[in-house]
Amino acid sequence: MSTAPGPVVEAAVAITPRPAAVRGNDWRAVELPAPGTFAGTEPPLSVVVPCFEAPEALELTLAGLEGQDYPKELFEVVVVDDGSSPPVAVPGSTPLDVRVVRREAGGFGLAAARNAGARAAAHEILVFLDGDVIPEAGLLAAHACWHKGVADALTLGFCASVSAAGLDAAAIRGRTGPLADLLAGRPYDPPWLERHMARTDDLTSRHDDLFRAVTGNNFGIRRAFFEEVGGFDESFDRYGGEDTEFGYRAWCRGGLLAPVRDAFGWHQGRWGADRERKQREQDLQAVKLAELIPDPGFRRHGRGPVFAVPCHVAAIDAGDTPAERLLGLADRLLADPAGDLVVRIEMPADRDDRRFPPRPLGTNTRITLGPAGTALERFPHSPFHIAIPAGVEPPRRLVPKLRAALGDAAKAEVVLPDGARIVIARTWALHRARRAGGCVEEIGESRTVPMPRFRFRAGRPVAWSAPRARPRRGACAAAARILAEVRQAGGSGGLRRLFAWLAAALRWRLRELRELRDAAGPGAAPGGRSER
Repeated sequence: MSTAPGPVVEAAVAITPRPAAVRGNDWRAVELPAPGTFAGTEPPLSVVVPCFEAPEALELTLAGLEGQDYPKELFEVVVVDDGSSPPVAVPGSTPLDVRVVRREAGGFGLAAARNAGARAAAHEILVFLDGDVIPEAGLLAAHACWHKGVADALTLGFCASVSAAGLDAAAIRGRTGPLADLLAGRPYDPPWLERHMARTDDLTSRHDDLFRAVTGNNFGIRRAFFEEVGGFDESFDRYGGEDTEFGYRAWCRGGLLAPVRDAFGWHQGRWGADRERKQREQDLQAVKLAELIPDPGFRRHGRGPVFAVPCHVAAIDAGDTPAERLLGLADRLLADPAGDLVVRIEMPADRDDRRFPPRPLGTNTRITLGPAGTALERFPHSPFHIAIPAGVEPPRRLVPKLRAALGDAAKAEVVLPDGARIVIARTWALHRARRAGGCVEEIGESRTVPMPRFRFRAGRPVAWSAPRARPRRGACAAAARILAEVRQAGGSGGLRRLFAWLAAALRWRLRELRELRDAAGPGAAPGGRSER
C-alpha cells in the first residue's frame, strides 16, 4: 500500500482525446479501439472509492480490483474515508497502489467524498466505484477504452445487487472465472439500469431525461470534464439525489452518456435493505432536486418563484433599443403563464450600460444584465436558451410556441411574419458544439419554421403549483410516467421502445413483489418502491 501520490505516468502514453461530435446521444457512432488492439496503449487511471465504516465490504471491493485485467502498474486506488470511526485501514498485503484520504466530517458526505477523491487523484481518467461494489475483472478496461479517445464521455457501468453474506476476499482472489460464477445461486437483483435502456433504446433516443440513468456507484469520466461540470454538489448531505443532479449537469453540458455493460460490478446487499430509511431520505430530497433540475419529472410547469436553475433563458440583444422598451419586453415575457423563465438583456460592447436603469438588477432577480454572448456562461445548466434579436417584439405566449416549434430537435429558428428570427436551442447542443468547435446543426437536427399560430384557451393564466414535497406514488405515478412515454414515442420505433420499457418494468415489479412476499412471510401485504 502506498501512502504518497503515485507517479504520474500520463506522459508515457500519447493520449489526445477529442470531444464527442456525434448527433444527439448516439454513442454507437463513436469508433472505439477494436478488441485486441488496446494492449500496450492503456492510459493510467485513478479509481476513487468512497467508504464509510464498512471495512469488510471495502476488503471485498479491493479484492475485486486486484483481479482486474488492467495492468496494476497503470492504476491507483484512492480510498476516501468519509469520517469512519475507527478510521478505515487498508490491508498492507494488497499489491495495489492504494492511498487513503480521510475526511473529518459528519453526516452523509458522499458527494464531498467523491470530490475529495477526484482532487487527490494522480491521473486524468477517473473511475468512481463505491466501497461496497465488487468489480468484475473487465470493469476498468471497459471504462478506459472510452476515455482514451473521448474527452467528454460519462461512462455508465452496470451493477447488480447481490447478497454477500459469507463471502470473503480469499474466495474472490482465488476464483478461476468471473464473479458471476462465484456468486451463482445467491439471491440478487438485476441492474435497474436496464429499465432505462429499454425506455430509451440504450440511451440513443431523444428523451430530455437521459440523465436519469446516471448513478454514482460505477462510472468513469475524464478529470477536465468532471471539473467543467463542477463536480458533485456538496450541499447534498442526505442519501440519494447527488448522482442524479450531477448526471443532469453532465448531460446539460453536452456530455456523451455511454452505457458500458462490460463495466460490471456487484453491489453488496440487496436493494431492499433498509428500504424505509432510504425512501424517507429520497423524499426529503424532492424539493431540493426540483430546485436544481428543470425537468417535468422533478419540477412541475408553471409560473412561480425563481428557481436556482430556471428552465428557459431568453437573451434579448439590446442593440440600440431604449432601456425602457427593453424593460417592457422583459416584463411582457415574464408575465406570460409559461413560467420558469429568466430574461438576460445583453448589451453590445459599445453601449454604455451605466445609463441603464438599475431597476431590473435591484428588484427583479428574473431580469439580469450582461455583455453580449454571455447567457450560456451565466446559465449553463438551464436546458433551453432563447435568442431574441435587437428590435424584435416577441409575440405573446412565446415560450410554448417556441417549444412546440422545437419539438425534439436540437435547434429551431422561428420566422416571424416580418422576417425576423428567434432561435431556441437545447443547452446540451450549444455546449457540445462549442466544445467541439462546430455548430449545432452538426450534432443535432435544426429546423426553420414559421411562427405557429396556436389558439390558447381564454381565461386566467395557468396557476403555478409548488414542487411536491413527496413524489407521487402508486397508480397515479405509474399512469403519469406511462403517459409521458406515450407522448415521447413517435413512429413504430418509438412504440417498440415503449412496449419494451413497459415489459421490463412489469417484469421488475413482479419480481419485486415476489421477493417482498417471500421476505414478509405468508399473508403479509407487499409494500411499494418508487422508480428513480
